[in-house]
Amino acid sequence: MRKSLFVITILSTLCFFQCTPDQPATSVINKEQAARTLLDNEVNQLVGKWRIQESIVEPRQFNPYQVELAIVKDTVLRDLATLTIRPAATTNRLTQGWPSSHYTGLDGTLDYGSKSYPIYINLVIPDEVTSTGRGIVKLFNFLPGTFEPEAEAILFKKLGFFHTDFTLTTPSDSSVMHWRDTGQVSSIGLTQVKLIKQP
Repeated sequence: MRKSLFVITILSTLCFFQCTPDQPATSVINKEQAARTLLDNEVNQLVGKWRIQESIVEPRQFNPYQVELAIVKDTVLRDLATLTIRPAATTNRLTQGWPSSHYTGLDGTLDYGSKSYPIYINLVIPDEVTSTGRGIVKLFNFLPGTFEPEAEAILFKKLGFFHTDFTLTTPSDSSVMHWRDTGQVSSIGLTQVKLIKQP
């Protein structure tokens, strides 16, 4: 009787392992594929020349930059600059510390007034964005070691363009992009940016 019970137990265990669907592995694969597809789509969307049509800055308490720029209420800056984005020659220079492996880099040029400033852009898809497919988070910075930042260039840092995470939302018209601040505590006031693609 004990021998029969032992055999039945083994058979039941084997059946359990053989019949259990491999759902976790499939889920991980699908998640990776979704992340890569989303990343590729957003890269294709970003590459090109864009006019920064609107930049919305909200006042932040105890922000010395806003005191210097006299920003005391919600402010809309129009046609601030032109941003040209292209594939990066060297990627992942600024990606250390991101929790996700779904990222890539782009080079860019920020044209403001009569001057041009090289910048670097990180595109990252965190895990929570991968599951929802809502967009991509971007981190901007000047291209390290390319020039000594001038007052005009520093203006974009003071407004919050650099070291701020944005979520990308794209309407059905691919010639328009909206960036929205992810709401991090470190944000210094730039909450929304609207860009129009140029020919």
